[in-house]
Amino acid sequence: MVKPVGGAKSDEGSVDGVYDSPTSPASFAASLPVPPSVPIVPVWQQKQPDAPAQTPAQIEAYRNLEFRWVMLMQTLKPAGARKQKKVKKIVWEGVPNSVRGKVWAYLTDANARAIPDILEKLAGRGEKSSVMMKDLDRLFPDQPHLRDPNGSLVKLLQAYLALVPDVQYDRELAMIAGNIVSLSPEEDAFWTFVAVMDNQIRLYFAVNSLQLDVDGQLFAKAVEWMDAPLAKLLFEQCGVSPNLLCKAWFASVFCNVLPSAHLQRVWDIYLLEGSSFLFRTGLVILQSAKRHLMSPSTFPPSALSYLTRPPANIFDPDPDSFIHRVASVRMRDDDLKRLRPKIEAQLKPLQRPQIVNRDIIKPPTILNAHDTSKKALTSVS
Repeated sequence: MVKPVGGAKSDEGSVDGVYDSPTSPASFAASLPVPPSVPIVPVWQQKQPDAPAQTPAQIEAYRNLEFRWVMLMQTLKPAGARKQKKVKKIVWEGVPNSVRGKVWAYLTDANARAIPDILEKLAGRGEKSSVMMKDLDRLFPDQPHLRDPNGSLVKLLQAYLALVPDVQYDRELAMIAGNIVSLSPEEDAFWTFVAVMDNQIRLYFAVNSLQLDVDGQLFAKAVEWMDAPLAKLLFEQCGVSPNLLCKAWFASVFCNVLPSAHLQRVWDIYLLEGSSFLFRTGLVILQSAKRHLMSPSTFPPSALSYLTRPPANIFDPDPDSFIHRVASVRMRDDDLKRLRPKIEAQLKPLQRPQIVNRDIIKPPTILNAHDTSKKALTSVS
């Protein structure tokens, strides 16, 4: 596990003019998304107290970190960047919101997947389901641009589902896509979304996948190793399903759970460290919610609802303090890795065979859950 490195904090409060930082190279700054007049904050994220006014020293530290990110992304190729010590160090220091969309694309090497002009073609083949539109109405009631049937978010979801048809639409897909669209231009957001799905979480949504079942059992075991009484209370006495908990947390990458500033920092580190950071984040949330869960006044059936929409006041007020706490969680990673294939072998006989309607498949536009290579993508152009 990479140890957090102290340094300038990525204060999520707005800094006037960060998109036009005089320290940023003009060519790169010109490509940054123009900040909207009203900050885009997903509706499910609870309103936080206004951040105190920043001192000149804090603003200077913010701009310095912003400049370092710009220079790093210009001088170091994204392929394999996550393994570089200098990249790990600066991610732990912080990611200014002004370049966060660019940084996520960089950490996932999203541009390596990009093919010009294919987004519109894919979106044209996708469908706008009534379920999707209802979800967007509920998730983004105050953000009409994210609910627009012809907007970027709907287009992104349509295109992705057309690209990978054995991935089923789910509410969590809209959460993930909405978070990325809020920070990136349309084309960049699509390829970042594709990369995030490919690298980490696509199997949570794939037809006939056991990923949630496996991770649910692994996470339950991790909770038991961390705090056996809490695990017994949670999974036995309160009857919380590990699968449902992991779906609400991991499949949305905590979009429906954490306050805004905490969420974006979790994403920063998750895109660097991988799925183990999701487990660690979940363990810290349980630690934070333990007092409520073990209170005699807690009604057991309400435990899952509480954990999927926890109040913001149970978390450390400072996002970086929360991240450092997550990083310090002791988790038996090697034991979990050894346990994974055993659980997969146990669950595989229970897996239902996938039934495919061959009449609706029109190769070569149909791609499976493991193929979004450029060669395959070109087949739909």
